[in-house]
Parts: sequence; C-alpha cells; structure tokens
Amino acid sequence: SSIMTTESSSPMNGTNDTETAYCDEHPILRLYFVTVGTTIAAFGCACNLLLLFVFLTKNRRQWSTYLIFLAILDFLLCFLYVTSFGLEYIVKYFRVHFLYEPIRLTTTYQFTLSKVVQVCIPYVLIAISAERLAWIGKIIRMRDRGSDRRSLLVCICTAALWTALRIPGFYAIQIDAYPEQCDFFESMPMLSTDLAGDKQYQQYDLLINFFHLFVSFCVLFILNLLIVHRLRLSHQNARRNSSCPNVILSATKQIALHEEKKEHKRLRCAIKTTAVVISSYLACNSIHFALYMMEMFNSEILKSDDNGFNMFYVIASDVGTILFVFCSTIRLLIYYKYNPDVKSALKTISCLSISQANRPKTSAYECTLPLQTDKESPSSV
Repeated sequence: SSIMTTESSSPMNGTNDTETAYCDEHPILRLYFVTVGTTIAAFGCACNLLLLFVFLTKNRRQWSTYLIFLAILDFLLCFLYVTSFGLEYIVKYFRVHFLYEPIRLTTTYQFTLSKVVQVCIPYVLIAISAERLAWIGKIIRMRDRGSDRRSLLVCICTAALWTALRIPGFYAIQIDAYPEQCDFFESMPMLSTDLAGDKQYQQYDLLINFFHLFVSFCVLFILNLLIVHRLRLSHQNARRNSSCPNVILSATKQIALHEEKKEHKRLRCAIKTTAVVISSYLACNSIHFALYMMEMFNSEILKSDDNGFNMFYVIASDVGTILFVFCSTIRLLIYYKYNPDVKSALKTISCLSISQANRPKTSAYECTLPLQTDKESPSSV
C-alpha cells in the first residue's frame, strides 16, 4: 500500500530464477487513473513549493518546524508520483526510447523513498497533535514554542529512523530486463528478489507495515477525537465568556483579559487547523488502511489465478494512492482557510483580497508591504 505498490503487474514472488519472462503490462484503465493522479500531483508540487516559499521567506521564526517539514514531505510525495507514474506513462505513450531505461532504473530508488515519505507524514502529524494536546493541557505554553530545536530533532530522528527501517526493502526489489521476450516499453518490470521470499524479512516487513498503516492510523484517529473534543469545549468556554456581563475592570486587568482572549483564540485556531489536517489525512488514507486489513486477514480475495494481485487490488491501490496525493495537495487550501497567517502571507504574495473588490485598486507598492511581525502565529500546525 504505497505509491509504487502497483507499479508492476508481475507476480508477488516473481524472481528471475527461471526462463519465464514477465512483461510490464498495464491495463488501459490505469492510464486514466495515472492521468488524474499526475494532474493532482503536479498541482500539489506547485502548492507545496508555494507553501515552502511562504514558510522560508515570510517571517521564518513565525512558522513551526513541523509545518515546514510536512510541506517538504508533501512536495516529495507529489513529485515522486509525477516522476514514477506520470513521467513513465508519458514516455511509454510517446515512445521516447532514450528516457525509458533511465526512468526504469531509478524505480527502486523512487519506490524506497516514497515509502519513507509516506510513513514519515503520519508520524509528523502525530508529533503535531501531541504538541497541540500539550498546549491544551497547559504542559507547554503556546508562546513558549521555543521548541524549534526540539521539533527539528524530532523531524530529523523521524526521517533517519524510518529511512533506516525502510532500507532493507530496497534490496527486496529489482528491475529485470526482457528485451527479447517483451515490447521495449514493457521489457523492464519490477520484480521481487530472493530476500522478499525470506521468512524473517516477511515478518520484518509485516511489522513495519503494521506501524506504518495500522498504528499510525489508530493513534491519529484517537488523537483527533481528543483534539476535536477539546476544541468543542474551548468554543463553549469562549461563548460563555463572551456572554458574561461587562464589569468595570482596571486597565491592567483589561489588558490581561484581552491578552488571554487572544491566546485562547490563537489556540483554538491552531487546534482547529490540526483537526482538519488530520481528518483529511484519515479520510484519504482509509482505502490504504482497508487494503492493509484485507491483506492481513483475507489476502486471497486480492489475488489473481497466477498469484499476482487482481484488478480490484490494482484499482483500489491506484485510488488510494491518488487520495494520498490529493491529501498532500489540499493542505495549502486548509491552511488558507484556517490559518490567518498563511492566508495573510498568500494575499501579500498575490496581492489579492476578498474585500479588494470594494476598495480602490491596490498599488504595486502596497503589494510589497511586509507582513505584520508583532503578532504571534495563530497556528503553526
């Protein structure tokens, strides 16, 4: 259940120990899926590059390290889909001979990197969720987010750990060549090596996928329920406080109360953004989760007569992969809607505003005005 799972239609245990040739054939239906997925992924690359531009150039200290790292992962996921699916299908469709071989020879590297990226995304979201719950529980203060070193360390450790755990998978696949038995553009299928048939490796891979798909999904689901529950309580408290009768307070108390309200508003904004991001991830990753559960408990319904994966699995995997890429693409829209700082930064870049239609046309000079830096980030999800 990864971005490259359905890359080859050859059998799961198809090693090259015999003279049997496995051609890299794809049903025509996959062409339509790849076309849709590539369009979404290309748009996702542009969206995440725009996000990275905002995060790295517009008041850098305002943005969470988790947010920047997540944008990098989202870009890599979309980019890998374009290069591993879209570019290959373009080369096959237009029969560009000199590009086919180098693209296929990099497939194993892209396959392994895509697995690392996919497993890092949910665990970064888990780290973000844990930080939000710590804010709610007053364990750490939102304005004392001076945890750049801590969050950077978490990101580095997450990437390093899952890269190390996914490296054995690189040696479980290989690209074989059958130039005489197959059409040139189908002559380099991705097949399993002898390592993939080893019992110990199979148990290891099963454990890794368990933490990748099952544990991360369940943990995020539980954390999201807690965050949504706390967010609902926060909204109720905000309405209750706003309905209290006004009393004459000293200037100091009024300022303190105003700052506290601003702090609660920023917290609610951050929590709401986190809840929407996690909910979109859970929804888009539900197909991969369902396929994993089928593989665990009833894998026979996913296999064809030749011990490969049947058409249902191929289509479901393609749809799941497209949804996964779609989730990484729409994160910009989520930030724009729920994160005022991202929205302000994007408006500054594009010089577009919802209320601009009712105002005099903004000059080019006004478009270049810097962002306000005296306000703290309302949500660094």
